[in-house]
Amino acid sequence: KILQQLGNHASEPAPISYTHTRFVGRAEEQEKLQQLLGTPGVHLVEVQGKSGMGKTALLRKFLEEQKDSLTLFSRCRPEEHVPFKALDAPIDQLYDWLIRQDLSWVDQLYHTLPDATLVLFPTLRRFSMVRASPGKLPMEPAMVRAEAFHGLTLLLSAIAQKKSMLLWVDDFQWVDEDSLLLLKQLLRKIQGNFFLLISSRMDGPSPATRLQWTADLSLEMGPLSLEALREMAPMLLKDQAETLLEQSQGVPFLVEQGLRGQGVLSRLNQCSPEAIQLLKIS
Repeated sequence: KILQQLGNHASEPAPISYTHTRFVGRAEEQEKLQQLLGTPGVHLVEVQGKSGMGKTALLRKFLEEQKDSLTLFSRCRPEEHVPFKALDAPIDQLYDWLIRQDLSWVDQLYHTLPDATLVLFPTLRRFSMVRASPGKLPMEPAMVRAEAFHGLTLLLSAIAQKKSMLLWVDDFQWVDEDSLLLLKQLLRKIQGNFFLLISSRMDGPSPATRLQWTADLSLEMGPLSLEALREMAPMLLKDQAETLLEQSQGVPFLVEQGLRGQGVLSRLNQCSPEAIQLLKIS
């Protein structure tokens, strides 16, 4: 009924749409990420910025453009207290990718995995009905973990020989110690044409420090520029853009919310008094 009232009494559609913004700016950051793709080997990228600064938007766009690569993603959450939470989702994504590949190649990879790898990462046990249960494991937990890490490293190395691989861990400030140990090994032991670990965080110690690995690229996400805001909403007048930039302090998320609010106000200004009253009641 509300939509009906809005439709019936608005004289014409709002002349400016703010509800669909597009990714703008960050040209320098995008260029640096793209340049890294042309460098074979194992790489670490750090992206830091306060909440709402566009870290997720930048990296999502970057990964979506890598059509020929295997891209894996995880987000560490503070309320999760489980081991390997930075690798849990990527292992599931890896399985989904593997089952779409040549089955003979996958089966060959699967049979090289140590039993410990299947125990620590049970999703991988779905590869074959032939080997449904793991064999006898070393009793010492440290030995089990070392063997499991070795098996996963071999698996990812075999894949990285065929395809470029990108692993993005978001909210790295909440990564667990087990994940850190495994990521350390992957950076040092994985073999392949190209492997990129991307860490994004709001604050906290540098991932390079925690991983004891030199970052190939460190990006600090700051506020949007006036030029980027004008590109996002070219219909804004200069003084409108400057006001919005000042109010939002250049935080992309707040800029977008401000643009959406402008769109809502523009729509409301065209509504009849009856429609406005109906919205207030609702």
